[in-house]
Amino acid sequence: MKKLIFTILLSAFALATIAQQKITTRYKPEDKIVKEVYYILDSDSSLIHGDYVKYFQEGGVSVEGKFNEGSPVGTFTEYYENGELLQRITYEEGKKTGPFEIFSRSGKPIQKGKYVDGMLDGLVIAYHENGNKKTETSFDINVPSGLAKEYFSNGNLKTEFNYLKGKQHGAAKTYHETGELSSEFTYNMGVIEGVYKTFYKNRQVEFEYLYVAGYKNGPFKNYDGDGSLRTEGTYIDGLYDGPFKTYYLDGARKEEFTFVKGAKTGKNLTYYESGEVKIIENYTRITQDVTIDTYYKSGAVKTKEIYVNASKNGLWSLHYENGKIQRTIPYSNGVVNGFVKDYSDQGILEKQSPYQYNRNTGIETAFYPSGRIQRTTSYVNGLKSGRHQLFYESKKVKVKGNHRYDLKEGTWQYFDEKGEITKQERYSRGKLISSSEN
Repeated sequence: MKKLIFTILLSAFALATIAQQKITTRYKPEDKIVKEVYYILDSDSSLIHGDYVKYFQEGGVSVEGKFNEGSPVGTFTEYYENGELLQRITYEEGKKTGPFEIFSRSGKPIQKGKYVDGMLDGLVIAYHENGNKKTETSFDINVPSGLAKEYFSNGNLKTEFNYLKGKQHGAAKTYHETGELSSEFTYNMGVIEGVYKTFYKNRQVEFEYLYVAGYKNGPFKNYDGDGSLRTEGTYIDGLYDGPFKTYYLDGARKEEFTFVKGAKTGKNLTYYESGEVKIIENYTRITQDVTIDTYYKSGAVKTKEIYVNASKNGLWSLHYENGKIQRTIPYSNGVVNGFVKDYSDQGILEKQSPYQYNRNTGIETAFYPSGRIQRTTSYVNGLKSGRHQLFYESKKVKVKGNHRYDLKEGTWQYFDEKGEITKQERYSRGKLISSSEN
């Protein structure tokens, strides 16, 4: 009888040994360093049973815990490579249940909370690196509920609002880092609704908006720290619409614009602080066609710009305060094409430069005040290439040579006013090879 019992026990032990199989995985590709050690039942890889350990490739435990027939049970602990605790989570019947903790590499808490049947429940707290609270959020069956708070790293309150059915709802406030109220507004099931105000640290109102269905709608105002009006206008569905005005610190008008659905339209003015017109923008087609004129305080035109189909077009000009043109630039569909011309403050042409598709290409010519040619330089694609000549006002050649890719190349000759050569130089890729003087 004793022998029979011994035989039965031995058989049972053998069956148990066969049923539970040890598994060891290793890091690829060498398959030498152990990655995981665990056990499975009945050769079924989904039925992990008993102790489970995972290791870092560099050595040391990464994760440790227990499984029961494929489900995690009890406490699972995860570590950083340096051995410090990363997180600790408890399981019951395969679901996260009970408190959990997450820590930084330095050992300070990052987050703490509690699970019930795999769902967040109750207060979850996150922390700054210095250990002070960062956020406080309450959960009800995995859904944020009730009062939520966010803090600055110095411990002062940053934001507070309420959740209802997982969405922000009701009064909300934000604060400056030093503790003063920064803004106050209202949520309606996750959408901002009603009056929205922001404040300076001295409690002076900064902005006043009105939200409807999550968008700025209606009049708004922006104030300076001393309470003086800075900006006023109107929003429709989050876009500027209608008159828009800004002011200097002393209350003088600064800008008077008109918007339609966020785009300027009609005549828009910008003023100097002393009251004179500084810029006139005249939109004849919203966002597409506009002329922009800028002015000196004296009222004289400073620049003229033209846009057609939202691209630079026509003859742009820059003016001296005496009314004389300083420069003209011909644009076509956003690029410079034609001669760019520069003038003296007396209206005398000083230089003309040919352009093709925004690049200086052709013969650039500079002039003496008398109108006679002072210099000609050949350009290709914005680089000096080809013949270069300087002239005396008597029209006789002073210097002639060639460029290649913006560098002096070949023979350069220098002449006196009688036309006699005074010096010759030879260049290769901008480097002086030889020089002779007569």
